[in-house]
Amino acid sequence: MSKDRLVLVTQNQHKLKELTPLFKKYNVEFGTTSIEKHEIRSESIEMIAREAAKIAFETLQTPVVVDDTGFFVKALNGFPSSYAGIVLKFIGYEGILRLMTDKVERASVFKTAVGYFDGQHLES
Repeated sequence: MSKDRLVLVTQNQHKLKELTPLFKKYNVEFGTTSIEKHEIRSESIEMIAREAAKIAFETLQTPVVVDDTGFFVKALNGFPSSYAGIVLKFIGYEGILRLMTDKVERASVFKTAVGYFDGQHLES
C-alpha cells in the first residue's frame, strides 16, 4: 500500500517529530515546507487553522496540514485565547499573572486546532 503524503506547514521540527509516529498507523507521512504560515485574526483557533490551510494549499497545490494553538485562562474569560503569541510578546506570563491578581480560580489550558485542506475537503 502506498503512503499518503501531507505537507505540514510549520517551521517547528519538533511538531514533525511528534506527529510522525501518531500518523504512522494510518500510513501517512509528512513533509515540511519553509513557507510562512499566514494567519487571519480571529478568536477561533479552528477558524485560523482552516483559513491558514486554504492559503497554504493555494501556494503549494498539495494537501496540507496546519495547526494553531491558543492559551485560555478561565478567570480571564478565555483570554488571551488565539492571541497568546502577541500577548506574551508584549506583557509576558508575568503580565497575565498580574491580570489574575485578585482571581482565586487560575485554571488555564492550551488548545490546538489542526486544519487540513486538499483542494476539495476542508477540515479542522
